[in-house]
Amino acid sequence: MIKKLTFLVMLILSHNLLLAQGTQVIKGRIVDDTGSPLVGATVYLTVEKKAAAADAKGDFSITSNNAENKLRVTFVGYKTQELDLVAFKNGGTITLQSDGNNLNEVIVVGYGTAVKKDLTGAVSTLSGDLITERKTTRVSQALQGAIPGVQVTRNTGTPGASGSILIRGVTTLGVNDPLVIIDGVPGSIDNLNPDNVESISVLKDAASSAIYGSRAAAGVILITTKRAKEGQTDLTYSVDFGSQRPITMPKFVNAQTYMALFNEMKVNDGATPIYDAAIIKDYEALSAAEPDKYPNTNWQNDYFKKSAFQQRHDLNFTIGTKNVKTKVIAGYINQGGLEPNRSFNRYSFRVNNDLRFNDKLSANVDFSYYRAQSLSATTSDINLVRQLPAIYDDYYTDGRYAPGKDGANPIANNILGGRTNVRNNQFSARMQLNYSPVKGLKLSGIFAPQLGFLNSSAFSQIVSYTSLTDPSVVLNRFNNTNALTQSSSYNQALNAQFLANYQVTVAHDHNITALLGYESNDFRDENSSAFRDGYVLPAYQVIDAGAKLNATNSGNASESALRSFFGRINYSYKGKYLLQVNARYDGSSRFAPENRWGFFPAISGGWVASEEEMFKGKMPFSFLKIRGSWGRNGNQQIGNYSYQSLINLNTVLFYNTAGQIVPATAGNQLNYAVKDITWETKQDFDIGVDVAFFKDRLSLTADYFNKTTFDILLNLPIPLNTGLLATPQNGGKMLNKGWELQVGWNDKIGKDWKYSFSVNLSDYKNKIADLKGTSTLGSYALLEGQPYNVWYGYRNLGYFKDAADVAASAKLTGAEKPGDLKYADLNGDGKITADKDQVPLGNSLPRYLFGGNGNVKYKNFDFGFSFQGIGKQLSRLGGFMIQPFDSNFGNVNTYYVDNYWTPDRPNAKYPRLSYNNKNINYDQSSDFWFFNGSYIRLKDVTFGYTFSPGLLKRFGVKNARVFISATDLFTASHYPKGWDPEGTQGNNPLVVTYYSGLSVTF
Repeated sequence: MIKKLTFLVMLILSHNLLLAQGTQVIKGRIVDDTGSPLVGATVYLTVEKKAAAADAKGDFSITSNNAENKLRVTFVGYKTQELDLVAFKNGGTITLQSDGNNLNEVIVVGYGTAVKKDLTGAVSTLSGDLITERKTTRVSQALQGAIPGVQVTRNTGTPGASGSILIRGVTTLGVNDPLVIIDGVPGSIDNLNPDNVESISVLKDAASSAIYGSRAAAGVILITTKRAKEGQTDLTYSVDFGSQRPITMPKFVNAQTYMALFNEMKVNDGATPIYDAAIIKDYEALSAAEPDKYPNTNWQNDYFKKSAFQQRHDLNFTIGTKNVKTKVIAGYINQGGLEPNRSFNRYSFRVNNDLRFNDKLSANVDFSYYRAQSLSATTSDINLVRQLPAIYDDYYTDGRYAPGKDGANPIANNILGGRTNVRNNQFSARMQLNYSPVKGLKLSGIFAPQLGFLNSSAFSQIVSYTSLTDPSVVLNRFNNTNALTQSSSYNQALNAQFLANYQVTVAHDHNITALLGYESNDFRDENSSAFRDGYVLPAYQVIDAGAKLNATNSGNASESALRSFFGRINYSYKGKYLLQVNARYDGSSRFAPENRWGFFPAISGGWVASEEEMFKGKMPFSFLKIRGSWGRNGNQQIGNYSYQSLINLNTVLFYNTAGQIVPATAGNQLNYAVKDITWETKQDFDIGVDVAFFKDRLSLTADYFNKTTFDILLNLPIPLNTGLLATPQNGGKMLNKGWELQVGWNDKIGKDWKYSFSVNLSDYKNKIADLKGTSTLGSYALLEGQPYNVWYGYRNLGYFKDAADVAASAKLTGAEKPGDLKYADLNGDGKITADKDQVPLGNSLPRYLFGGNGNVKYKNFDFGFSFQGIGKQLSRLGGFMIQPFDSNFGNVNTYYVDNYWTPDRPNAKYPRLSYNNKNINYDQSSDFWFFNGSYIRLKDVTFGYTFSPGLLKRFGVKNARVFISATDLFTASHYPKGWDPEGTQGNNPLVVTYYSGLSVTF
């Protein structure tokens, strides 16, 4: 008995001793391979399944009560480490290595998140850091060249200008804009401060985007904004200043050259020269002596500024505890313009709150406010700036504005002709409540209102031009009266969602996640405007100050709604075999009740071959996934009331019973209502592969896609005797197929050097398969069997060589002379006619879109760059690029000189000088003016230095970085000198911007 008691006592003591030995407080610090703390990195005890997060210094502390625990350390974008506890007997530092391929990165997908290596759809991602580094004023511009298959097109350098986005090309004849989702709620990509962005996911195929159903035919862009992490407490202020300058500007001839060329043109057209040869010869001296009588104006130099200032400020507050995490980002940008009286200001404010009430209940409460103000001249005519030749004066020598050409002086009209002020205010909120009643199940309710208020005020003012010799004599006026137009609009979008997410693992190897959801979207728009003129006091620009005689006002409103049910199931077996099925059932008020609902399914699968035992350690790749998908999306962007007969109300005159004419309101039907109008539908196939080599340092992603869009809305003709306008009807069909490739390399050399590079290339072909026998002709044409907006016109045969050639050839007008363009008579009837001799000339859409970026870091120094371009495009010269003497007075590009046809230059680049025959040489669409529109552009270059934390600690500064940067620094293209491959002739020139800036974190 005593032996048994003794044994029991010893057993209890040994057990307590083992427990005491198993209890350990583990402390340490988590940093990256540069020594910077990884705030929010997670440490996890594998046996007890307990976790903690690193604080702002990277420090962590966690207590282990079991010696069998191992410490697993994770952080997004870094390789997971698992360590024995004995290594932390006296504390320690854990250095996480960057995951070159980011296979374990958690990315945003529709209504949730997914680990990158488990994706089965075509999804590309972009980090917020890259967007911040690009220093663009709009998020859309930061996407240019960054993601394969995504085309961003700019056409102006106007301050605050946006860019249009296409994902995998044109898919319909109507709206091709992708759906933008910000933190789970529909929004505008350009109403977002780029510094707010945490990450962007682009859903390119139907498998990834079908969960958004009727709005996803053009692709989906998912944006997440920055949020606080547990343990973060910091304040960051970032500022940068920049100088904007034109990338390139066209050059035009001086007054002497212009007059000489104009005289030659007149002689060619059988007229008498109008400029005296002696004056042309001595013009330089005459201009110096009497500049008002003999002007030599460089209109572009006098109109545009040499440079424009830009500044940006961002203030970022972050605090994160276990139960409350708050991030506040306030931003301001002021961007001046090269054009007079042009500027853009934006204020943005966002608060993201994450609240934890207990282990089962949490909430997200976000608010944001955006205000943008665009100031411009009411009259802005850059076309005229480039059209006016140097012989017209802009200023008298006494400082007064000269009348230019008959009162057309774009400088004076801009500065004195009035101002336009556009103010856009957007308020949005998102309130989400999350409840997890049982393990693996999460229920969420979301309500997100968005309210927009846009006001514009455009005041047009009289501009008077007076005589050179007598300032009291008015020669010309621009604007006959002082007039004010004020407009306002209100838009409201209410989004509500109910989501149920469930995740379960069965028998260790079978992982299943499921989503069920309901979403409603309600939209309302209201617009109104008021006009008055006759302002006696132009400085007092309010409606009541104008005359009532010609006062007008107008207004309208519209509503629409969308109701949706959707679901998704993901299945994974041992991380090797992946399957996803999702579907959405949408009902839109834009269609008649019997055609209101549409069903949009998708299925995708993947095989992670690198997880197979037969491949592990035996193949050159460290990761290999093959995936495929099929699905359908919809397009409901057709207008709100297309299936209804709309009545137009007008004031008309009637005779009353007394025989008097009286005004009355009457209505008439405008359009033919088509009741069975329904969705445009896109069907999508995608096959892709994701590969990593050399321990994930080299990564490659490739996709092939084939898309068919059917039931495209067409304005099909109806009998003219109905007196009605055509309403769009379902009938068109378009085919798209293409491929994408992205290759990246991420590595380091020793302790001090890190570098990464990424390049992408994509291409697609487009064809219109069905237009129900209709066509749209012009320089761009819509034709069955041809690409969208195919070039259309005449085939050229060069120039008419001589009079005999003119006499023996088919002609367009009969007025042709040697040196004019000669067109092919395709039907052989001896005449050049549009209906018989114009044909498709080639694809106008870009091919081989490419882009890339690179980063190199050495100790505290960093260098980054990015580029983008188009590898092939059939482009066309036109307008001011090639036509001299537009409107019988217009300017002439310098490169035209000595490059136009004469008998001594039979192989010249441009036709002979002629205005009478401009219809032959310039107004016709033909392949004579085609050229290679490919280009490459160095988008941005940044060089920065991050100060060592030890140097700043005494000042309470955690981190500080200074940088210099330039955007759109270099462009190589085949465009004529002075013209930009993205710009257009009548818009502000695109700009190169030089920055310097500072970011400080306290």
